[in-house]
Amino acid sequence: MSLYLAGYWVRLYGSWRGARLGELMVYLLLAWGLGSVLFTYLTTLLNTIPSLSRGWLLCWTVGGFGVSALFRWGAYSVLRALRRRGFNRKSVMLVASEASALRIRQKIEGLPNLEFYFVDDFVLDQAHIAQTDEQFEGVCQQLLARLDANPVDEIWIGLPLAAGDKVRYLHDAVSRYSALNVRYLPDLSDFRLFNHQVRQIGALLVLDLSRTPMEGGARLLKFFEDRVLGLLLFIVSLPVMLLIALVVKLTSKGPVLFKQYRQGLDGKPFKIYKFRTMHYQPSAAFQQACHGDQRITPVGRFLRRTSLDELPQFYNVLQGRMSIVGPRPHVMEQNVYYSKVIKAYMQRYRVKPGITGWAQVHGFRGLTETDDVMRKRVEYDFYYINNWSLVLDLKIIALTVINGFFNRQP
Repeated sequence: MSLYLAGYWVRLYGSWRGARLGELMVYLLLAWGLGSVLFTYLTTLLNTIPSLSRGWLLCWTVGGFGVSALFRWGAYSVLRALRRRGFNRKSVMLVASEASALRIRQKIEGLPNLEFYFVDDFVLDQAHIAQTDEQFEGVCQQLLARLDANPVDEIWIGLPLAAGDKVRYLHDAVSRYSALNVRYLPDLSDFRLFNHQVRQIGALLVLDLSRTPMEGGARLLKFFEDRVLGLLLFIVSLPVMLLIALVVKLTSKGPVLFKQYRQGLDGKPFKIYKFRTMHYQPSAAFQQACHGDQRITPVGRFLRRTSLDELPQFYNVLQGRMSIVGPRPHVMEQNVYYSKVIKAYMQRYRVKPGITGWAQVHGFRGLTETDDVMRKRVEYDFYYINNWSLVLDLKIIALTVINGFFNRQP
């Protein structure tokens, strides 16, 4: 029961269609790990097994995962081999604009373990969508004639949301003609999408246009990544932080730490910690640092160049307010400005901000002198949000170490 509940929570019991083997194994590992923890907790709480052997529990978890993984690997390999030979596949006709049909093909045809293949395109342009109901009835008849000449198993309609009436006409025409499966793939190219998906809430069918990738097993994986790596890096860097704190205290007046409110997950404010790198000004308004900034102390200039001023943020990670990897949190004034000039800017906060990120390892860090520089940085942040994985996080951490912590910006 504990394994079933854990598997359900991490969404283990889903369709394999289009899934990669590595992805399936990660979810399976999470389910077995969480299931063993839940099993231990329940048996201890209910005292159903007074002398639970740790060795037995370890063997059950490792052995169970190994057998499950072997079974999944075998089933996955058999399915892939069958579909490569043409078995268990369904033919599809695309009813869409030329651009939308190309987009759907590019996203679908490269997926492994997929049971669909495209045999025909019924192309509709803007002139078709603008037709009256009587005129579009002729288009529907042309589609039915095409189906007579080229029978398929399914029809996929890829039209924009604004053409909802045409989707209804097409569906009605096909439904009167045959019992073919009809799927609707809305053309959302005009939207800035973030991990979009279709889900059901009660009896309602919902299309999520923007959602965080940190749900279910991904959220648990990110939690352990931040807590384990965060604690380890905090302990390792503690002697360096103590030395920096002493140097900052002895070389300039004011507090050792610089504290400032910034926006975190879902836009909620939190207090970020950094080593103070400027001369202390208790009531100074925000002003971005610039080249040759006289407010920066000699020690602060070194700390900024080496990014050592960011080390206290490992405490923010342990607090659960930041991640090791994620978009950098900007000050409130920057968010107010850039949310007006960069489309979907605030979607950066769909995940926790990080100490390092995809933008930073590509050189977009520090000073943002123009809107285009910030726009480029945000694009890298969006890529991270839409493509998050544990492997990507580890890659960013490795690149941060390999490329060094040195920052040429003030």
